[in-house]
Amino acid sequence: MMSSRKRKASSSEEPVCVLCGRADVDPDVCGHRLYEKGIRVHQFCLEFAITFTEGSLIRLATEGLPLGAIKRAVKHAAKQQCFVCGERGAAITCTERGCERSFHLPCAMDGECVNQHFGQRRGYCWEHRPRQEIQEAPGEGNNCLICLEPVGDSLSYHTMMCPACQHAWFHRGCIQQLVLTAGDYCFSCPGCRNQDEFLQEMATMGIQIPHRPWELILCSSCAAQGTHRQCSHLSNTTHTWDCNSCAGLGTGARTPWEQTSQAARKKPHQKPLPAARPGPQFPEPAKRTPRQEVNASLKGAERHPQINKICHFDVPKGFQSARTQGKDLAGRAGLQSKFSSRE
Repeated sequence: MMSSRKRKASSSEEPVCVLCGRADVDPDVCGHRLYEKGIRVHQFCLEFAITFTEGSLIRLATEGLPLGAIKRAVKHAAKQQCFVCGERGAAITCTERGCERSFHLPCAMDGECVNQHFGQRRGYCWEHRPRQEIQEAPGEGNNCLICLEPVGDSLSYHTMMCPACQHAWFHRGCIQQLVLTAGDYCFSCPGCRNQDEFLQEMATMGIQIPHRPWELILCSSCAAQGTHRQCSHLSNTTHTWDCNSCAGLGTGARTPWEQTSQAARKKPHQKPLPAARPGPQFPEPAKRTPRQEVNASLKGAERHPQINKICHFDVPKGFQSARTQGKDLAGRAGLQSKFSSRE
């Protein structure tokens, strides 16, 4: 059944891809443009047109474009009509045996086709594409976990679910954009975080999962911005990162330890201390002679005998203070007066 959709002609004056006939297409859909000896072709258009394998991709990077295979694919595609837009030059044919539907790679989304970007590249039309097996359809009010918009009340080409938890729903376009950002390293279900089963299911359903040699780390403060581990030169043991807005200009990609160290090196702002006020004026004590100092110490020792134990101050035996000596002299004088009176 021919679709009523018509492919828009390329409005750009740039050279077009020899397989899809387009120049102004999303590189996430068709891949980057390759060029050699006057031939321009999109990477993914080339992979599906000549049935690339992983080994073919390695040779492509080292040996260059297979110009002979590309010319044969272009000649063969010129005889095939795209069942989506109706134009010739459809280089992808449904993998299902006996199916003769062909389509352009940029038309795959409009025709609800599935292209598997792993192993031996395969493309399927809307009738023979793989479908998810679910136990129950999404209920009313279910929203996409990525864009938070409604997903509808039935499973379809544009509505997908997680095979592990079977209650996380999302749009095909939303999950495709998510994996293009995250890559295969940290791609997981937005709901249950299952990774292995989820990744295999999404790849089978036609989600392109690029290989990223880096990991995306979100800002630990706002989670609104992110950075790749390799782009910010973060070690494998670093699990947190702050963006420039949260950490200060020019401090993004610093570890918490580095931020704490720099903050510790900054001198804290201190207010100047108030000027000292003059205290009360006390008269200086009168100076004592050495004899007065000794007499004062002896008087304290006589009044408080425990001071001798604390200060280990021993009063010389037979030594008397001036006051004691005065009393003794007065006593002796009195006795002498008594005896003199009796005589």
